[in-house]
Amino acid sequence: MAPRKTERQLNLVICLLAARRYLTREKIRDSVEGYQGLSDAAFQRMFERDKDDLRDLGIPIETGSNDSYFDDEQGYRILPGDFELPPVEFTQAEQVVLGIAAHVFDGAALAPQASSALGKLQAAGVELSTTGFVQPRLGGDDEAVSVVWEAIAGRRRIRFDYREPGLTRRVEAWGVLVRRGVWYVYGLDLDREAPRMFRLSRVAGTVEALEPAEAYELPDRSVVEAAAASLEPTAVTDTAVVAIRGTAAPGLRRRGSLASVPAPEGYTAYAVPYGSVQEIADQAAGAAPDVLVLGPDEVRDATLHRLRAVAARPLSTELA
Repeated sequence: MAPRKTERQLNLVICLLAARRYLTREKIRDSVEGYQGLSDAAFQRMFERDKDDLRDLGIPIETGSNDSYFDDEQGYRILPGDFELPPVEFTQAEQVVLGIAAHVFDGAALAPQASSALGKLQAAGVELSTTGFVQPRLGGDDEAVSVVWEAIAGRRRIRFDYREPGLTRRVEAWGVLVRRGVWYVYGLDLDREAPRMFRLSRVAGTVEALEPAEAYELPDRSVVEAAAASLEPTAVTDTAVVAIRGTAAPGLRRRGSLASVPAPEGYTAYAVPYGSVQEIADQAAGAAPDVLVLGPDEVRDATLHRLRAVAARPLSTELA
């Protein structure tokens, strides 16, 4: 919205809020800066557009007459009780979350907005405390996060080099996610024609928002929520027994505990808890042959499937 238009509409809101009676169009025209000097037709068009814009924003402009006995000219006003927000109230847990959220952006590109929001809440009597909690920071990804957020708001596609210069990705961003201080952008990878998640710390260089705006539609919120849930660790439901050689697969060894089952020579058996067969099979296959899956059958079969798929790939005859 242009600054001049915004100022005029704000003046209109203030005028209608201050009115104790319905104001006629001519009274509004004389009182609101921005309407003076216009022709009758230009004023009518501008006033109608302004009313529609304000009502679209949820501002309740009431129409009526000051005389119930005579059909005089229609007037306008805004009742303060309909316009004002109810008292701001948060539970203690909500206050802690708001306090942590406000400090996420300390030193980042969005720090002024976060500081302004924090000040308004405190002015309304909301006590925000993060005492005793680790306060996260946006860190070095702040510029990329800001660009992505603005691109999502304007539904503008983004472009960036991923992992190294030259590996360019074009993405219709759907959401920005964070897990343990690591920021991700989730959306449609236009080159692969599939949803993908990208870690912003692996972006080489800067993120560029492309023209035009309104270039795509955002999916249902549940799509982004499902992506956010995928960042959370899978609940542990079962235990696999794996044999690990020497100091290989430190991640599996840290998660597991020594198992009292026979293991091949040079290997040690571990009982490793897991929640996803696919996840632990990926880890075991990635560490083969230093990791052997002894059970259960579903983990062993999934691991063998991955190893056979790798073995079936044709060898490249090209020189590196």
